[in-house]
Amino acid sequence: MVGWAPMSSFRRALDAPAGPLVVLSRSLVDQVAHASRASPRQRIILPLHKHDTDGLHRMLNVIQPDSYVRPHRPLEPPRTESWVLLRGAAA
Repeated sequence: MVGWAPMSSFRRALDAPAGPLVVLSRSLVDQVAHASRASPRQRIILPLHKHDTDGLHRMLNVIQPDSYVRPHRPLEPPRTESWVLLRGAAA
């Protein structure tokens, strides 16, 4: 299972999976969803990039229905964000 911390010391993100290729299997998504439900914020990130210095940051964000992600625009440095909904609904 992907590592995650208990609620008393919750993390905003999990560790990136090992290896050069990450397959978003149903099992992996279920594991990250489990970690998001255990988070006080009801959401968690699974980074798919290996280093913060990587030019492109890709990540799986699992957000539970009771959580809220404030609209934002990354300005420093300027970046484009896109969302792809894999399960559930968004408003």
